[in-house]
Amino acid sequence: MKEWYRMTPEEVLRGMESSHSGLSWKQSEVRCGQYGENILQEHSGKKLWQVFLEQFQDLLVLILIAAAAISVVSGSGESAVVIFAVLFMNAVLGTVQHEKARKSLESLKKLSAPVAQVLRDGVPKEIPAAKVVPGDVVLLNAGSLVAADGRLLECYHLQVNESSLTGESLAVEKCAEALRFRGARGNAAAARLKKVTGRAAEEAEGEAGDGPENAIAARLKKTVEAGREKDAGDKQEKESGIALGDQKNMVFAGSLVTGGRGAFVVTATGMDTELGKIARLMNAAQEKKTPLQISLDEFSARLAALILGICALVFGLSLYRGTPVLESLMFAVALAVAAIPEALGSIVTIVQAMGTQQMAKEHAIIKDLKAVESLGCVSVICSDKTGTLTQNRMTVEQVFVDGRELTPPQLKVYDPVHRYFLYGAVLDNDAAVQGDVFTGDPTETALLSMALRAGVSPEAVRKEMPRLGELPFDSARKRMSTMHHCDGACVLFMKGAPDVILERTEKILTKNGIRPFLAEQKRQVLKQNENWAMQGLRVLAVAYHPLEQLQACSLELEDSGIFLGMAAMADPPRP
Repeated sequence: MKEWYRMTPEEVLRGMESSHSGLSWKQSEVRCGQYGENILQEHSGKKLWQVFLEQFQDLLVLILIAAAAISVVSGSGESAVVIFAVLFMNAVLGTVQHEKARKSLESLKKLSAPVAQVLRDGVPKEIPAAKVVPGDVVLLNAGSLVAADGRLLECYHLQVNESSLTGESLAVEKCAEALRFRGARGNAAAARLKKVTGRAAEEAEGEAGDGPENAIAARLKKTVEAGREKDAGDKQEKESGIALGDQKNMVFAGSLVTGGRGAFVVTATGMDTELGKIARLMNAAQEKKTPLQISLDEFSARLAALILGICALVFGLSLYRGTPVLESLMFAVALAVAAIPEALGSIVTIVQAMGTQQMAKEHAIIKDLKAVESLGCVSVICSDKTGTLTQNRMTVEQVFVDGRELTPPQLKVYDPVHRYFLYGAVLDNDAAVQGDVFTGDPTETALLSMALRAGVSPEAVRKEMPRLGELPFDSARKRMSTMHHCDGACVLFMKGAPDVILERTEKILTKNGIRPFLAEQKRQVLKQNENWAMQGLRVLAVAYHPLEQLQACSLELEDSGIFLGMAAMADPPRP
């Protein structure tokens, strides 16, 4: 397998026989036939007749079938009909439930079929993700689901959530540069070691204490060992490759773009992706029995042994008393049929089916009846909150501007404080909105929704004041800044954590104009932030810095800002 992350974008394109303009439609059709569709292969599943026959695999059921067969042979057809009717009804009930759940799941899959935006003959086209082929150039935007594994060709502040592969909940900042080994190789390692040991000797000579020669020897030995450990680590890295989570210039199928934009060339699809490797392991996993199945199997085995033992004893005593063989056999069979709980399987199936119907009313689909009992055995459920228990759809509940706490509809565009606050929320933002559809980070989409509720169109504002430069969000800086022409002047808008923004603001915009940001006002802002935090709300602060002229964005421009206000948002729970 090629290590695409070590190659430059041009080398990867040559290796995939593609270009920056993507593949042609004819090339994509050829490669689709060559590599197959970009889907994860699943087990074909059990056929309907297999599911039906599995309902008769219980030991007690097999004993009843044997008893019914003996009844037929002996001429007691009525007993056999009753036994077979009960077993057949039980099998039909289990099969129907399995088939209903299968069709429901297939319908859900069709509804959630992902799409991808690719370049075909240099023109962006939206196609089903299943039609993506190796060599395709795929475009990524905030909210995009990565359709296949690929090497990034270009990225602009691209952040990707790879939790489905790595388990890391935080988004990963991506880059397009080739990744190299950490240190030098070959003879360079020896030169580095010689240089370091020489410096270690000089430092040891300057140390106080007895026996400088021993100190020098000890430091040289430690340095040599460190050099060997580093070389061993470099060798191991070369052999094993860079870990999946450290491949910053790669994107992987199943991950989600949370911010920025980019483009990548597809290097693997379907079962050849990293997600496909996981799917292959899951397909190889064997199904385990549930606790209820184990208990029923143990009970059936013990009961069957007891019943067969008693029947054999009764059959032997009947023969001993001189009863005809056929009559003794039928008496033993009747005893076995009477002792075996024929309705046990039916009762268990009916109770489980009732459980699945109850859960279906709560919008939970159960594919296998046995899973109901397994779920009932769960005592502790550990769940992620954001996007699982909550909707992952942030909504601005309150704003704090000019010393007042307001709701978004109370913001007025004609008020200069409100207007600049809304400008900062819309312009210093990487999310997008088209109609009623929001894409991007939930926190930033909440700010766009706030602007719409206040009567401001994000598209119109961005068209009037396009972005001229930016300092992307960084987890260390805890803020983001963008530069725009606003009301005839060049302005840098800042958005980030309230404590970080407050540290970089010396003035505040009020209804009376720009005023010094007094300590009492800062305490009021911090108190409001604390009150919102106690309510479980997420808070962002907005500020701006007017510039005399257009210039390159730099961290120094984020100092001496003018405070505008704060927005508090909540993630509502799922209904």
